[in-house]
Amino acid sequence: MTPAQTNSLPLASQDPLAALRDLVAPTAVSWWPLAPGWWLLIAVLLAALGYTGWWLWRRYRARQYLREARALLAAIGEQLQAGQPAPALLAETIEVLRRVALQHGDLAPATGLSAEPLLNALNRAHPAKTALPVDPALLESALYTAQPASTDHLTAYAQALCGAAQQWSSTLPQRIPPGGRR
Repeated sequence: MTPAQTNSLPLASQDPLAALRDLVAPTAVSWWPLAPGWWLLIAVLLAALGYTGWWLWRRYRARQYLREARALLAAIGEQLQAGQPAPALLAETIEVLRRVALQHGDLAPATGLSAEPLLNALNRAHPAKTALPVDPALLESALYTAQPASTDHLTAYAQALCGAAQQWSSTLPQRIPPGGRR
């Protein structure tokens, strides 16, 4: 080619870069479908979530008897504050403690005892910061005689026992359900 011919060619053919096309970016990688590792991770997380929910439900149900006992003891405390007869409410408090001991499992042997030995056995089995007060004379007078000796002392003792029973039941350790595991 002569220099005159090269000048006659279009300008685009003289520039070799003009024939190049623009770069095209690849399409974004889709997150779906997931790789097998993600499916495995999701399955493990769902299994862990299901087991945790089942464990929490079991724990909630295992402590149901304590929630019911605390509600009964709170109702007994309100009745004592309202001036209801202390001997009957003292007997109800002892009965609630007996039911808690029966449900707890570890304390079940104490349930066949009368009031004073029952309270002593419960104090020995679970030494809480607030132990259950034991007054043998007032217990015998209130539970086993027709006329209690002193209603003022008996009411004060019944209120103290009911309050201590609420504290005692709230600090009671969780019972071991059947199967041996918590």
